[in-house]
Amino acid sequence: MDLQQELSKKGYTKAAEFLANLTKSEHFLKELSLILKECVPSKSNLPDDIHILCTQLEHVTTFEEEYKSILLRDLEIILSEVMNHTNDLVEIYIDEKEEEEVISLYVKAFVGNADAQLELGHFYKSIQRDAWAFDWFKAAANAGSADALYWLGNDYFVGKVVEHDLEKTYFYYKEAAEKGHADALNNYADMYLRGEYVEKNETRALEIFKAAADKGVPEAMYTLGYMYENGRSRHGRIQTMVYRIRTVW
Repeated sequence: MDLQQELSKKGYTKAAEFLANLTKSEHFLKELSLILKECVPSKSNLPDDIHILCTQLEHVTTFEEEYKSILLRDLEIILSEVMNHTNDLVEIYIDEKEEEEVISLYVKAFVGNADAQLELGHFYKSIQRDAWAFDWFKAAANAGSADALYWLGNDYFVGKVVEHDLEKTYFYYKEAAEKGHADALNNYADMYLRGEYVEKNETRALEIFKAAADKGVPEAMYTLGYMYENGRSRHGRIQTMVYRIRTVW
């Protein structure tokens, strides 16, 4: 049974009618608001994460067309919870000021503010809603955010939100690394060291690890020190000492 049918079955007939034509509606936000008002007269019984999402959605007054699918996704998430309570016991503690901030981020994200999109993605990750974060990281990455590119690489490597894909992992780490993202440089180097997606190339890995270490990444310093220590040159032994000292400090 689809969501529209569920709404009708449970007596939300007007909401079901609006939902059926919402995508093509000339009064999209108005009808979305009416759906929320009918289906969620009170947010008090919603799980904390859905409560936050619903509050955010209520504050959207304008949006860029390319993000319409995210509005529809968020509406569906809220309605699905209303129709089928999950009894989610996870508690999220945010004060009034923090709530205002995440509402503001949400509103700004829908008008194309890349910084807000990135911060919103990080907020959703902090409340264990990685799937919500992914779409906003993708939006910020499309605007050129190195940090968003890095997190997309992580998502494709972990394979929790999206299917594990080393080709895409490599692509996003590479893109972020080329923009100078320190942790992306480390992970990009690691793919060369391990031969993940690309042919194993310790020389290339060493070069990239050095760039990451120079940006202060502890893992890169350690790996670089290990690689130098297992080399044969005097230069390598000196560099090992340098990077060990930097890791400690």
